[in-house]
Amino acid sequence: MKQTIFSLLIFLSFGFVFEAEAGILKSKPRKSMMPEKVEAIVKNIKSVTATNCKKEWKQGREQRFDWVSNNWFMISDEVITYDQESGWITEVTGIIDRYRISYNPSGTMSAVYIEYPSDSNQTEWLTESIITFKYDEIVPDFLVELLLYEAIEENGEMEVVYGEREKITRNDDGNIISIEEMYFFNDPAFPDWIPGEYKTSITYGDDKKAKTITTYILNDFGQWVQESVLTDIVWDWTDGQIVETHLSDSAFYMRNTNRIKSASVLISETTKAQFKATYPAEGDFDLTISMMGQTIEQWVYVTEDKYGSYTSTKTANEENEFTGQPEEYKEIESKIFDAFGQSIYEAKYVALDKEIFYNMISEADVTYDTTYGYPLEYVYVTAKDCKTFKNDSRIVLSDYVEVTSAIGSVEADTTASAVYYNLQGLRIDNPTPGNLYIRRQGDKISKIIY
Repeated sequence: MKQTIFSLLIFLSFGFVFEAEAGILKSKPRKSMMPEKVEAIVKNIKSVTATNCKKEWKQGREQRFDWVSNNWFMISDEVITYDQESGWITEVTGIIDRYRISYNPSGTMSAVYIEYPSDSNQTEWLTESIITFKYDEIVPDFLVELLLYEAIEENGEMEVVYGEREKITRNDDGNIISIEEMYFFNDPAFPDWIPGEYKTSITYGDDKKAKTITTYILNDFGQWVQESVLTDIVWDWTDGQIVETHLSDSAFYMRNTNRIKSASVLISETTKAQFKATYPAEGDFDLTISMMGQTIEQWVYVTEDKYGSYTSTKTANEENEFTGQPEEYKEIESKIFDAFGQSIYEAKYVALDKEIFYNMISEADVTYDTTYGYPLEYVYVTAKDCKTFKNDSRIVLSDYVEVTSAIGSVEADTTASAVYYNLQGLRIDNPTPGNLYIRRQGDKISKIIY
């Protein structure tokens, strides 16, 4: 598959991959099967609704370097164009390609056009690929369909070559009862959409709140196998629009419209563990999983500041598969972001019985403009396994422009026009008095009798 050389993110936090041992909270989150080109773009473009706006400086050029053979090797050089009214990125031009981005009125991406120049002067551009995005009508930030179009060599027409879909089903109350991943590969062997890796089934009690959430995984034989089951759920609050269902994903606890207070975790047909979560402050959570009165896993997530900095600590008490003796597994991850959304410090430690067997620290030396305060350069050094810090990567930002930008995260807009849907999720332009509807106003969702 083709791979993109450049990313579109202005402030990309450096990440890493570390797969831990099996465990309820350490199980691997679901992984997209989309081509790397598409995945890079989807992950790397940030877009927010431009409400409560202010003027803000944003870089018009971004250069990225890796430290290779004792020299800085440039991996990307991008010129960035913004919409002056919203501050959204509309165009990113690299050394050999260009991305053009269009948006929905809410600020979510509607399409990305991937183009390459037809001549060495970059005076004319040819569209090679188009990625389109579709979102759920009721949960407007939840992506339900992604399509990748590519030009057919014979006639230049665009054809869908890959697709990814979240198939949502709602009950008569308008609550989500199932989410199923679907994929499309444009392969003669798979002419239609096929099941993805995961699906989720949700059942509700008489109080119309979810009581059971079951996640299935597709095995190598094409059979659905239970991966996790939550039963006896007690909610802190819920609106029935449950789109995050994976225990090991922090988004499961941070989406503010659905928060679980307690539940049972089905370990086997006859064994259950108890799951409890508290939310000490906005963005924080503290959860434990216990069996027979003993804590077997704990996850504490603390938001450090308004920029999204956090510390995450996961602890599990397990039995050594060779000795049969209990041992403690601990994983600590910390990230600090500056006011511009860029990671400036990252650390991760993994220990078994208090003995560290993996550690990584990454720090940034940052240069800010002395007049306007915006960042000019980030130079990262990284140390792994207690070794000496070494140059890792570098970001150079220049050609700043002043544009309108949303302030922080989008808050509820109480003046926004209300949009109504029936309980099957279809938009209703003229609601009938006395009927039950789902109302979305800004980012708030509620059920009301009109």
